[in-house]
Amino acid sequence: MASKQIPIVIVFVVAVIILLDNFLPGAATKPVASELLTWAIVLSAFAFVVGAMNLIQINVRKIQRKTKDWVHAASLMTGMVIFLAAGLIGGGPNAPVYKNLFQYILSPYSQAFWAVVLFFLVSATYRGFVAKRWQALVILISGVIFMLGAVPVGDVLIPGISKISKWIQDVPNNGGQRGIIVGAAVGAIILQIRVILGLERGHFGG
Repeated sequence: MASKQIPIVIVFVVAVIILLDNFLPGAATKPVASELLTWAIVLSAFAFVVGAMNLIQINVRKIQRKTKDWVHAASLMTGMVIFLAAGLIGGGPNAPVYKNLFQYILSPYSQAFWAVVLFFLVSATYRGFVAKRWQALVILISGVIFMLGAVPVGDVLIPGISKISKWIQDVPNNGGQRGIIVGAAVGAIILQIRVILGLERGHFGG
């Protein structure tokens, strides 16, 4: 057997064992599946460490070379070191130092970030509402109805618009979302089948 085929065979065997354990609860593969899931957790932890090391390597290289965004890389590395030290030395995520850093630095920063992003979202929404085609016109009309139905003054200006807004949200919107979810699920199943059968090898670097 070629060395390139070994990972494919391993993926196939593991996938079959896990599938048998899920679809046949009384199968004899139960202990093996449980052990494989434990190994998956261990490997995930190692993958997290490898990802952190890769992140450090990339950003340290940016800082050394003084690239265009090296200041952002330095900020990321500084925050990473501070939070890591607070978690390891301070006593874990429940330590007062770690909680204070999260509550008074990370949380306000996240709120400020989303507040800034809001302006870009409004700008993108405005550009999307430019009714150049009939599809954009439908989105524009639906968006206006939905916004008017979400505020109390909407029913005062146009009686019954809140009911129309709710219908748009419950029927066309939910129907479209479910169609997208079903389509994505079918695509994910097909991709998983291709991975199990060895037809998809992108995750092997090929």
